[in-house]
Amino acid sequence: MKRKIVAILLTSVLALSGCGNSDQTSTNAKTSIESEDANQNEQSLEDSKDAENESPEAVNEPENTVTTEPSEETEDPLGFNVMFSDTYRNDVTGNWRLARIAENINIEEYALDYYNNYFKSDDEIHIIINFTLNTTTRINVIGNILDVSIMEYVDKEEHDAKAACSGKLLNEYHVNIDNGETEKIQ
Repeated sequence: MKRKIVAILLTSVLALSGCGNSDQTSTNAKTSIESEDANQNEQSLEDSKDAENESPEAVNEPENTVTTEPSEETEDPLGFNVMFSDTYRNDVTGNWRLARIAENINIEEYALDYYNNYFKSDDEIHIIINFTLNTTTRINVIGNILDVSIMEYVDKEEHDAKAACSGKLLNEYHVNIDNGETEKIQ
């Protein structure tokens, strides 16, 4: 780049001073610039080839980069789409999980299957928001019982664990984990 600027300046100075043949000087400067551009392009090409041939260990990636393989979409084990998250914004316990569905179903009938497919620990509390029925369901484990509480959905509670389950209690069920028997409590 510096050579290009020098060549241009030299051409300009010679042309203004009237020294020599300005057309020849201009042609020489142009040839010099083109030659330098070609050298820079060759060097860039060599650098990119060297980078391609480096081993994977030599490539420096940011430490926080996560590389994931594309996965095939599979049907949800419950037979309907569940948008599940291992985290819930503003959960101070770290035990709350959030699931979102849009189905016209009685969630208490799916509670045991949900437990078997989504719970990793009995310490977890799962919040299932059903946008079709405008309900919020809380499932937690008490011994060998799933406590299934269904409340009215409160606007935007899916965005904040502090607002979750603040709607009016509509129904409560106990589902036996061992045999699947469901008992309506309220």
